[in-house]
Amino acid sequence: AALGEIIRRPAFLPAVLAAATGYALMVLLMSATPLAMAGCNLPVADVTMVIQWHVLAMFLPSFITGDLIRRLGVLPILWAGLLLFAMGLAITLAGVALTNFTWGLVLVGLAWNFLCNGGTTLRTTVHNQGERAKVQGLNELVVFGASATASFSAGWLYANHGWKVLNWGAVPLLT
Repeated sequence: AALGEIIRRPAFLPAVLAAATGYALMVLLMSATPLAMAGCNLPVADVTMVIQWHVLAMFLPSFITGDLIRRLGVLPILWAGLLLFAMGLAITLAGVALTNFTWGLVLVGLAWNFLCNGGTTLRTTVHNQGERAKVQGLNELVVFGASATASFSAGWLYANHGWKVLNWGAVPLLT
């Protein structure tokens, strides 16, 4: 089928947008967190620890995320990912203490895992074997285009508007 026809399939946009949102929000917050922590005069060892916990939260749940998707369904996992992002943002907006950065980024890591794994799972339902390459290519363009935009934006947003505005700016992406 033509790519335009595939894009109009009901699950295509939710699948790609879930993965793109997960990546973009995660990259935006993860990239700016070390800057914000340094701006709060937190030691480099604390920055390292926060990023380590964040990365563990991103990847460690992958051992069970597939099972959760099979047991609960892909849509509840996607909704849980959005909820985890909202909770992470609420924590990072609540203050700039080490605990805010740590727990906020841990929840963002979990959210990324659910949205990316859920979005990828959902995307596999919108194409057949012959359409796979073009669907994957468009997905990668959207997901990594959003991620690159977030990466380039993180430092600028933090430097020009601060940590709170950067976090509030992420809220519309959740909708």
